Amino acid sequence: MKKTQLIIAVFGACLLGLGASSTVAAEPSSDPTASASATAPPTASEAPKATTKMIQDATFALDPTDASFDLDVGDSTVPLNTSSSEDGKEVIRLVSDLLFGFGSAELSAAASAQLPTILAGIPQANPIQVNGHTDSIGDDASNLTLSQQRAQAVATAITSVRPDLVITVNGLGEADPVAANSNPDGSDNPLGRAENRRVEIIWEG
Repeated sequence: MKKTQLIIAVFGACLLGLGASSTVAAEPSSDPTASASATAPPTASEAPKATTKMIQDATFALDPTDASFDLDVGDSTVPLNTSSSEDGKEVIRLVSDLLFGFGSAELSAAASAQLPTILAGIPQANPIQVNGHTDSIGDDASNLTLSQQRAQAVATAITSVRPDLVITVNGLGEADPVAANSNPDGSDNPLGRAENRRVEIIWEG
């Protein structure tokens, strides 16, 4: 074979090799959105919808026993007291979580400051009961003691602003709940327990 023919043959073989290798690489797409759609995150309309169970699982109630700080009546959106008539008696229900720190029977200054307004509707020299209540967390004896101490703290504060009232103090512990401490399935009910932690001022209507 002549030298010229050898060069042409080698050159041709190289071209064939390049042609073969070029068929292996993927041709670029003519669709300009192809690469973007492969990596783009789903849009809002494509994202999974939140179900009722997902919302329930993500919702929780604040519980003072889980907090590293005390709830304060000045910061609360829940009223310190509510009033009602029950069986011919007038009842003022005070929220213990806004009266006292966790596990404490020391009445807060902010709560004490509101007592004159809270007691304004009670007739002069009227006999009243001040009853303390707890939730079901803890043993019966401890709850009974705490409820008595809290009721006494409120009674003492009442005496300082309404010395005319004749006060009887009772600690009832967890014995008289106004809400369920647990759910039907046996799980904890923090909202119900919060309602049960209270001090009530009661007098004949």
